[in-house]
Amino acid sequence: MEDRPLRNCIEGMVRIHRDVSNSSYAPEYDVAGILDPFLHIRVLKLMHILGQGDADCSDYMNDILAQICCSEHTYDGIIVDTQAVQRHRVSILECVKDADAPIRKRALELVYLLVNDTNVKLLTKKLVDYLKVANPDFKEDLRAKICSMAEKFSQEKLWYLDQMFKVLSLSWHMLKETL
Repeated sequence: MEDRPLRNCIEGMVRIHRDVSNSSYAPEYDVAGILDPFLHIRVLKLMHILGQGDADCSDYMNDILAQICCSEHTYDGIIVDTQAVQRHRVSILECVKDADAPIRKRALELVYLLVNDTNVKLLTKKLVDYLKVANPDFKEDLRAKICSMAEKFSQEKLWYLDQMFKVLSLSWHMLKETL
């Protein structure tokens, strides 16, 4: 890679690709857990064009791409960056109320994954409050997650029993119908 302007251009593309791969979570650019895949594709296509016919250039890009692909940022399913996702907890809770059933279901799964010892009471309260007005088709999933959260993270028996009582009292009419 003797051609310095070409090397500078390729180094710039590699730097852009690395920066995009290592940047913090931005929901507006997230597609199925991959941060701005369209930019990745454009940069990779440009690198392909720049590296055509130049073995040194291709080797350099391959080495860098291998490092990027093997970095700690893997995109296997939903990104496991709990602090980044925790920052969006309010938005995710709002999605539990969405009119679209798959969005509601996925948001509820995310909320469940966000629960920890410090936020269980807040998240449970929000979900119990929503259980009062939730779509009947969604209530069963909602009840199951609330009960599971309370059971898994309860540090106080009285709080746990209170949550179970709330869920049962809000679901009593549905239980009577099944009996």
